[in-house]
Amino acid sequence: MQTQIATPPLTMPDGTTFVILESGSENEGAQMTFEITMAPGALGPPRHTHPAQEESWTVQSGELAVLVDSQWRTLAAGESLTIPPGSVHTIANRSRAPVRVHDTHRPALDFQEYIEDLDTLTRSGRLSARMTPRTLIYGAMVLVAHRPMQLTANPGQRLAESILATVGHLLGHRIPTPRAPTTLHRYERRR
Repeated sequence: MQTQIATPPLTMPDGTTFVILESGSENEGAQMTFEITMAPGALGPPRHTHPAQEESWTVQSGELAVLVDSQWRTLAAGESLTIPPGSVHTIANRSRAPVRVHDTHRPALDFQEYIEDLDTLTRSGRLSARMTPRTLIYGAMVLVAHRPMQLTANPGQRLAESILATVGHLLGHRIPTPRAPTTLHRYERRR
């Protein structure tokens, strides 16, 4: 029997939320799944790649714009797309309504921890939707900390991330420990 637990979603600076549906800790790291909710106009992450992960999206409601390599396509409710490791991609909500999508990474690697770090920095005020020097430094620190699981597609941007992360470390900035209990997911199994 499964009982729903009320755990707050993980939140990004633009208001995009992530709810853990399946953690890699439940399946020996085979995969992890989030339910992502993006507001109208939400841009998503920079173009990036996961060298050792397959990623799948299944739209639950609304429309999701997906860029794979250099081709945009729109997925409607009920539609899915899976990309192989190494594919340059990003997602966005180009519609006028929220989109809700299940996002699965195979294997899980440290993608959950990456999102937890972004949530922690957002909640602490270190990351914001405004591109301030502080946001750029902390954002770069998270991206560098989670290489090679995720790599920004543009080599020049990766170099800038490395430089900004080094500056952050020299300034004494640290990524705070994620709030507990983010490793809990939406469902708890009962006997």
